[in-house]
Amino acid sequence: MSANSSSSKPSSNMPPLPNGAPPSSSLGLSTGATVGIAATAVVVVAAAVLWRVSRFNTLAVRYATAKDLPEARVNRNGTGGPLRLTGYVVSVGDSDGFRFFHTPALRWYSEADIPGPAKCSEVTISVRIAGTDCPEAAHFGMPAQPYSLEAYEYTLSKLMPGATIKPGTTKFLRGGPAPPAPPSSSLLPQSNNDDTPVRGGGRHAFVGGKLGLVRVDIYRVDQYGRVVAMPYYRPYPRLLPFLWRNLSLDLLKEGLGTVYTQRGAEYGGMKDKFMAAQDKARRAKKGIWSDPNYVMPAEFKRAGRANGGAAGAPTAAE
Repeated sequence: MSANSSSSKPSSNMPPLPNGAPPSSSLGLSTGATVGIAATAVVVVAAAVLWRVSRFNTLAVRYATAKDLPEARVNRNGTGGPLRLTGYVVSVGDSDGFRFFHTPALRWYSEADIPGPAKCSEVTISVRIAGTDCPEAAHFGMPAQPYSLEAYEYTLSKLMPGATIKPGTTKFLRGGPAPPAPPSSSLLPQSNNDDTPVRGGGRHAFVGGKLGLVRVDIYRVDQYGRVVAMPYYRPYPRLLPFLWRNLSLDLLKEGLGTVYTQRGAEYGGMKDKFMAAQDKARRAKKGIWSDPNYVMPAEFKRAGRANGGAAGAPTAAE
């Protein structure tokens, strides 16, 4: 019995460790090997982060205007996917159009670097949002459509938080043709050209506001020099880093736009979702759908042409 008990005990013939020496790792890794593995892990993680960032933006190259964009990407001559860029909205000209200042991921830009009161046509990209058509503001001698003000306020609040409609602007007059702007240019002239002072005042219909962080999926450049793009904005305050909302879809949900179905329409694979959002807003009689006499923007522009005006002709920032 005692013999069996002694044979079952573990052997204690291991050589003693040198005085003060720590026990070796069970993997037998040296300090140099451990450092090498840690460095490799850091490199892999950094490469993964840069790869993810590069999917949604350029790393160092900045595109100042639509003319600078790689044609193979934005006009479907090369890859089939959109060109994704991140940057800031510096002005909102219309409910479905704004100017975008591209900021590459690895280049730092302070607010002082973003265009100020000078013209910004040579340093920003004119964006026509994809998939949605909003009520027309007053321009080219035609009055504004119903809900053009509400649609503009909504877009402005999402893309330039804190901005407000400038008192006295004639952009949303609905009672008849808007009067011409006075020489002082204190009112917005009846045009959607958005090449003049940014962040409010001057010839713009808004004042104040913060630079809105946006991501745009660019599909093509249209014949007017605008990019047709799907815009995603970060709700303000920007607390959640990965929360982006689709502005085109949100406008449809609020009844402040209709699904754009004219030539060259882009939906980013979301046409069914857009149509469903429009149908839901129509059933709920939200926004434009509360007006039984509402005229679609495309029909409104055609009527302008038929009346002998240029009301339906789009401009570079419509």
